[in-house]
Amino acid sequence: MFYLRKLYSTLMNLRAIVVAGLTFTALLGKVHAQQDPQFTQFYFNKLMINPATAGYHDNICVNLFNRFQWTGFEKAPFTNQLSVDANLKTFIKHDIGVGLTVFNDNIGFFNTTGLRLAGAYRFQLGPGRLGVGLDLGFQNMIVNGASWNPPQTSIDASLPITGNSMVFDAGLGVFYHTPLWYAGISAKQLPGMRFKDFSYRAARHMFFTGGYTFKAVGGNPNIDINPNAIVKTDLATVSFDVNVNMIYKEKYWGGLTYRFQDAVALNLGMVLYQTPKHSFIAGYSYDLTTSRLLRFSYGTHELFLRYCFKMELPPMGGGFRVRDLDSKRDW
Repeated sequence: MFYLRKLYSTLMNLRAIVVAGLTFTALLGKVHAQQDPQFTQFYFNKLMINPATAGYHDNICVNLFNRFQWTGFEKAPFTNQLSVDANLKTFIKHDIGVGLTVFNDNIGFFNTTGLRLAGAYRFQLGPGRLGVGLDLGFQNMIVNGASWNPPQTSIDASLPITGNSMVFDAGLGVFYHTPLWYAGISAKQLPGMRFKDFSYRAARHMFFTGGYTFKAVGGNPNIDINPNAIVKTDLATVSFDVNVNMIYKEKYWGGLTYRFQDAVALNLGMVLYQTPKHSFIAGYSYDLTTSRLLRFSYGTHELFLRYCFKMELPPMGGGFRVRDLDSKRDW
């Protein structure tokens, strides 16, 4: 019995070492390869990707994202993001959008906080509107390795045990949309500044996005199909997500997302509350990794909430009043 207990203990220690090695390697890859948080419901999070989308839906919208990745691991990654954007044309008679994005991304002992202010100008072009946007902000990265004890064979000598560095951030984007489809291209972390306490720079990234809504599929006026895609590259590696959602009565949706060499996700959502003055929607995704971490993780949960309303000046001035939402959706 003593030998059986010893063998079991040895196997459990080996399992812990393997899990720690896989996790630490994945975390390092995530930190180096991706300095912006990623979201499965990227089609609802356009402002994070492209500053030219600020205010494009003409409503004042508040968006909240919470992502809990690889649940089951100690210090598993999690991300919180809050964004607000609005169109100012009601007040200044020009199609100008503004936006604010704040995020906090935790990956093991790495913590990155960012803030971005975005502005966009758009004009009518053919059946849709073309927008050009810029965002400015910062990213602050903290490494707290006080209790860090990774497998020695996995340590990257370029990473300090502790550190705190802030860098200036800027991005550019172009975005075109019609009632049925959209397409955009953007570049992030353009300054490529070096984290002073680290031995690497913020990697420049480019994003290509697009989506289309097929209305009344199969002749059924209640069914729409909405595919979306995003391609991400730092000019050294390329990754992509593809998504397809089925929308029922413009109120409920569900679908699947595939992330290249990473995960398959189930997406669900609905309009929780809607009146002529307000709209409140929610979305949820569950990611199942396609890597070896599948054996040790319970998957990834992502929750999205959006509240939108529209405001306009009354004819005689004297404050604001809320106007009806547009009937089109932000699919």
